[in-house]
Amino acid sequence: MFGRNLFLAGSAWTACAALAFGGDKHKHHVGDCCPADRTVTVNEVKLVEEQELIAVPQLPVRPVVTRVPIMGVDIEYKEEKRCVTVMVVKPREVETEVTTLATVPETTVDPCTGKLCITYKQIPICKTVKTTVYETVPETREYNVRVPVVKPVERAADVTTLAVDEVSAAATLTRLQVIQTPNEVTIPAPPCTVGCVPEAPHCPR
Repeated sequence: MFGRNLFLAGSAWTACAALAFGGDKHKHHVGDCCPADRTVTVNEVKLVEEQELIAVPQLPVRPVVTRVPIMGVDIEYKEEKRCVTVMVVKPREVETEVTTLATVPETTVDPCTGKLCITYKQIPICKTVKTTVYETVPETREYNVRVPVVKPVERAADVTTLAVDEVSAAATLTRLQVIQTPNEVTIPAPPCTVGCVPEAPHCPR
């Protein structure tokens, strides 16, 4: 039984091989088995620079000078006469009584001879003399002095403040845009150097 089955299988494969490599009806050409050219799609990517003119806001700071009135003072001087009392030393003559000794002649009797003789003796006498004394006395004097006079005046002063202006300036905005371009590229097939081995037809078991 086993030998019979093996024989039948071998016969079937023999028949299939004959059909595949036998006559012209099942003959394959070499060109039909070589790979053909392929067409693929390739995307070309480019960066395109775009520029746009825009307005950019700016905040410049500028000084603002404002004149405002203020109150000030002016100082003027005028001469005035002022009196002041000072102490000064002044001489003054005064009369003073002083006692002095004066020599005056006197007639006396000489005790030895009993005759009259003139002798001199000193006696105190009072005299009035004038002397100069110095006294400190007050004295009023007049002087010219400069007296300040303050006068209020109105003046103008400069006050500086800062102001911010909302303005805009032109600027160039640069953008990069991606552009994809599809391209079809044909890839040639490699040269065919070997023959094509045909596929065996399907044979029933």
